[in-house]
Amino acid sequence: MSNWPGYVSQFQTQRKRIYGTYSASPIILLILGVLCLLFCVIALVVEIRTSELAVYSQHMDEMPWGVFLQPWLLVAGTNPMSEKLTWIYGWIVEIIDLIYAFGLNHATDALRQTNPAIAKFYGIGGVMLLLLNGYSNFKSLPGADPLMQLLVCLAVTIGVVALPVIGLALIERAIDKFEENLNGSYS
Repeated sequence: MSNWPGYVSQFQTQRKRIYGTYSASPIILLILGVLCLLFCVIALVVEIRTSELAVYSQHMDEMPWGVFLQPWLLVAGTNPMSEKLTWIYGWIVEIIDLIYAFGLNHATDALRQTNPAIAKFYGIGGVMLLLLNGYSNFKSLPGADPLMQLLVCLAVTIGVVALPVIGLALIERAIDKFEENLNGSYS
């Protein structure tokens, strides 16, 4: 019984070495980061589909994972032009969403160096497309009433724009914490 406090201390040291503190556990940060990226991909599929459906003024009833085949099908050129145009619209809007999330400063700087007028047009056009994308989410996604549709629209939009940035930051921090913990600094 006299070594009991020593065993507890050794256990706590080993736990901290591997897991860190509970509030900043690298395992928790890693799981949250992966969940953010997973739900970003799901939200991306939903947004691409709602953008396509907005062209036809339809509602979304299914989760079409086939949207990830669309770039290949565009290159292959086997589908009707009307279908291709909706795919291009959906993908461009989502790429602009991701540029706004990850690299807006880089994109506008590059455009300003090329042509300042294009940079202004991109800024205005990008904001307009993002607003229309939100509107297409609002109109295409199901909901019991307009408030519920608005909440779903906001969640999906935030899922595409913010979750990838948050997810990558959490994963990066988890890796840093694993390294710190394995090297013996327990912050």
